[in-house]
Amino acid sequence: MHDNPSPSFVRWPELLAEVPLGQNSIRDMISRGEFPAPVPLGPRTVGFVRDEIEAWKAERIAARGGQRNGR
Repeated sequence: MHDNPSPSFVRWPELLAEVPLGQNSIRDMISRGEFPAPVPLGPRTVGFVRDEIEAWKAERIAARGGQRNGR
């Protein structure tokens, strides 16, 4: 048995529903190293590692500092 569960993947439609950015913006951020890169799953299929996306979201929240609700 494994201590860690196997990673789960998020495909583009689910990612776009979870992250309030457009696909082109995300692709630009990936190219700049500002967003987790996708993992090739097949010849024309990629997935994003869910834990990496959740960590990115947490970093965005932490980056706002003490600001909350636009204040």
